[in-house]
Amino acid sequence: MRYIKLFSILFFLSSSFSLPAYAESSFLVSSQQLRDLKERQGVLFKQPNGPFAAMLFNEFAQGIHIGIIYHQQMGDPVDGNWWISYRFWQEKPWNADITSFAWDESGKYLYIGTSEVYGDGGLFKLDLYKKTFVKLYPKPKADLESALSTEIVELNQTNGKLKVKLTLVDETTKIVVIPTE
Repeated sequence: MRYIKLFSILFFLSSSFSLPAYAESSFLVSSQQLRDLKERQGVLFKQPNGPFAAMLFNEFAQGIHIGIIYHQQMGDPVDGNWWISYRFWQEKPWNADITSFAWDESGKYLYIGTSEVYGDGGLFKLDLYKKTFVKLYPKPKADLESALSTEIVELNQTNGKLKVKLTLVDETTKIVVIPTE
């Protein structure tokens, strides 16, 4: 009888908590792959060539949000701006309503496209070790054209350029090539 009670308790606890699901690692995670997640929460996309993972939070009508985790074991208490007891990074404006993301082959950078509905609508480059970011597109006051969303279509690892689909205010789309440097 004890075993049945113990089994019942363990079964209840295991069904109450769910561990994060892992998605297949790839350098580019497209908007279609994000849409395919549907109602899954806490999906981890491991960096193909480094210690980081992207955790996605599906907020349904409010879009998909992202946070970065130092996922692998740390050999030292500090690695760049990461501490052994401080392994999660999420910051506005790059974390909200994402459309796509791409890992740099060097393992140092992550590029994130966002939508303007609940996010910024910009394209961001995150320096993963320094925990800093820059907005690659649109540059403040430099671009006359405003995008409602930026979606990474391709990251050319050889020349360091991103092919990005812009959805403009008039709901037309166009493809632009944006240097990552």
